[in-house]
Amino acid sequence: MIKCRECGHTADKFQLTCPKCNAEYSFTRLEIEDALDEARASMKKRDYAYSLEIYKALADMGVTEAEREYAGLLESGSVAQRDPDGAMKYFFAAAKKNDPYSAYRYSKLAARTSDKASEFWLTYSALLGCKDAFLSAAEHYEDMADEETAGYYYALAADGNSTEAIVTMAKRYYSGTGTQKNDSYAKWYMDKLTIPPLYAIKLALKLRGVTAVMPPEPEFTSRSRVIRALIRDAKKYSLDSAHLFLAELLAKGGGADALYSLGVLYAEGIAGHQRIEDALALLRLAVEKGSAEAAKYLGNIYTRGKLVDRNIKVAMDYYKRSAGLGEGSAYEIMGDMFAEGQGVEKNLAYAIELYELGLREGDAGCRLKATRLREKREELFHKAKSLESQNPEEAFECCAYSCSMGYIPAHKELARMFELGHGTQKNRKMAHRWYSMAVTGGDTDALYDLGRCYSRGIGVHFNFDKAIEILTKAKRYGSQQAEQEIQRLLSSKKKNMIRSLFSNGVQLIYNKKFVDAFELLSACAELGYAEGSYVLGCMYEFGLGVPTSRTAAFECYNAAFDKGFRDPRQAYKLKILKMAR
Repeated sequence: MIKCRECGHTADKFQLTCPKCNAEYSFTRLEIEDALDEARASMKKRDYAYSLEIYKALADMGVTEAEREYAGLLESGSVAQRDPDGAMKYFFAAAKKNDPYSAYRYSKLAARTSDKASEFWLTYSALLGCKDAFLSAAEHYEDMADEETAGYYYALAADGNSTEAIVTMAKRYYSGTGTQKNDSYAKWYMDKLTIPPLYAIKLALKLRGVTAVMPPEPEFTSRSRVIRALIRDAKKYSLDSAHLFLAELLAKGGGADALYSLGVLYAEGIAGHQRIEDALALLRLAVEKGSAEAAKYLGNIYTRGKLVDRNIKVAMDYYKRSAGLGEGSAYEIMGDMFAEGQGVEKNLAYAIELYELGLREGDAGCRLKATRLREKREELFHKAKSLESQNPEEAFECCAYSCSMGYIPAHKELARMFELGHGTQKNRKMAHRWYSMAVTGGDTDALYDLGRCYSRGIGVHFNFDKAIEILTKAKRYGSQQAEQEIQRLLSSKKKNMIRSLFSNGVQLIYNKKFVDAFELLSACAELGYAEGSYVLGCMYEFGLGVPTSRTAAFECYNAAFDKGFRDPRQAYKLKILKMAR
């Protein structure tokens, strides 16, 4: 019973259009099943014309069961004109939807024109579980010298009571072909036969006195390898449904590569099955299991923002994960993003660094891009040097661009330009910054300049210890300027120390602490400070902190005079005397 959705007319027999309003019928799944039952019933009643009419209509609508059964009728020619090509067409339509028996029958018909296509559909139908295909699949793998897989399918065929497969398994165990020799297992298989065929009589006699033992369940250890081979062929023949089914089958093993492959298929929507959430879950699991390709693919997904919201931070995390797992092309992708400023701040120096990391992994794209950028930054630096006297502004721009690309020799040059205001405004802080970056980058020639910054307060606070530390390193690398700067620093420090001693000594005189003052001023005199010798003479002359001694005073005055100190009107001496009182 079929009811027209347009006018409500109910038809007793299956038909495609309504006899009342001529509208095409649309069928529910229940109505399709009823039509199939009607076709089968008509076949039993020998109403072949009507049965074939229903079968063909449903097959043309893409109903898998109808495609399979109608193809079988066309192949056999029992109730319809034999049509092998038509049978192939409908078997193929059902096989593409993973119907096991249709795949097997198509493989038999395809053998007329293509051995490769026939082999694919035979092995695929066996993998789908078609019992009729097991024996042929076993023979195929035996021809391919794959005894392990052949034994697995022979065992399945034998379980289905195929006499030929039973005898073959008995022979394999008896001779140890493709398995370990075991007469008891061979006897068990022979006992499955009530009457052995003539070609197995001799074997049955040899096993007559052996006790039968049931062999273990057959193991399909080569399953993953077989599936991968079928996937390659499915891709080659553009069989999307088969490809998806095989990928799902392979992913059940939990391997990282298989999970990645299935995730990609779900993401790309092969065979109309786009499942974004499932794709992301599979890809993330593949990453956790160590798939570099899955990490890169997730990075691409988050960069493009088509399947999920665009998120460069997440994308970058996945690219780094992929690179860490050994995928050199992930470095190239990240390098491109920083080189062009795609979703990140443009950073040519970091881009080159990423390309060089990819180069270590052997990525050809990274090699070309790293070489091109390295040559460009070096060219800019030399251009800056050549333009320095003629066009300082352009020279500065070229040098700054070279620095932005991470060219270390340009760092010191840019620092010098900032320090001197060459091609730009003077900026001592920027000078110190670039000298420091040059040193960090490994430019030992810049050590002197950085030390000089600390010794003279260029762009940074004066720091004696830091200056000595850096200048000493520069000296080790052979810098004579650094050695001279160290001497200047030490000399300056000595002078400052002496002045400090003298100042503190005079202050102690003022505070009437003459003994302590005498010790400090004696130290000043010993260090050769003229004023210190003179004031020390005053203390001997006036008996401040020591017994009066005109001889000692005279010696101190002479020492001060020899070192260039003069007090012609004795104003300094009177000042000390006044402070002491």
